Amino acid sequence: MEEMVSVRVTPDSCYWGRVQELYEKAFPAEERVPLEVLYKPWTHGDFRAFLRGDIFCGLAFLLPDDKTCYLFYLAVEEEMRGLGVGSEILRHLKNMYEGKKIVLEMEVLDPDAENYGQRLLRDKFYQKNGLCHTGVIIEQCGVPYELMSTDARYTLSDYRELWLNVSADQGKTGRDAEEFIHEIFGTDLRE
Repeated sequence: MEEMVSVRVTPDSCYWGRVQELYEKAFPAEERVPLEVLYKPWTHGDFRAFLRGDIFCGLAFLLPDDKTCYLFYLAVEEEMRGLGVGSEILRHLKNMYEGKKIVLEMEVLDPDAENYGQRLLRDKFYQKNGLCHTGVIIEQCGVPYELMSTDARYTLSDYRELWLNVSADQGKTGRDAEEFIHEIFGTDLRE
């Protein structure tokens, strides 16, 4: 079997159509940031297509800073799910961003949630691949998420620092950065 590789994708790359198709299939419309927003000139995000030879396997969109790599989106082609491809992608990302904490938001494990079974499977997948529950709960659009990280000691302050860095990448500092964070989370992310 060929080794997994990743390539950075942009709207003019040959994998853009495949990435766009998987992105739209894998994530509900209310969870998708418009792709053109991810490619504004100030964005320092890392959008990747994952391949084995010339076979498209999946995608990831990450926001790295000097300490953390925020995993915004991760999706595997439907016919490749359950075959270890997602784990291979996460290993690839850990190697690529060696020395950085990987962090993501996962829907809280609520037994009353309509998609509770899916949440349990995602939780099992991430834990199997070295991500831990941090106990930090944030809310976006009225939906509670728990931060999972490769560092179980990851805090809300760490997360706030990441988003301040993302804000700075967009040219927002001080009050503008606070407004940007408030716009996303409805709060300032202070402990």
